[in-house]
Amino acid sequence: MRTPQFQPFTRLWFDMLSSASGGQTAYRDTGHAILAKFLDLISLRYHKGGAGAAWALTLVEGVLIMDAMGQSAIADLAIGMDAPQQ
Repeated sequence: MRTPQFQPFTRLWFDMLSSASGGQTAYRDTGHAILAKFLDLISLRYHKGGAGAAWALTLVEGVLIMDAMGQSAIADLAIGMDAPQQ
């Protein structure tokens, strides 16, 4: 996520989020479908199952936001924490 090669995708994702939050339903629906696919993918591979996958996806999205706002150090603290117990 933090590599220069990934940055264009992050900008596109943030553009989609902005449009979705502005009420553009096509962007909201597309973003919803993308997040659902990511959650399914993580759920299949994450050892803590669905709830753990939701936590991991939320962490990833939060890291993207913190990095974009110049707060990578805060994101690094969160990355270093263990997943909550189910």
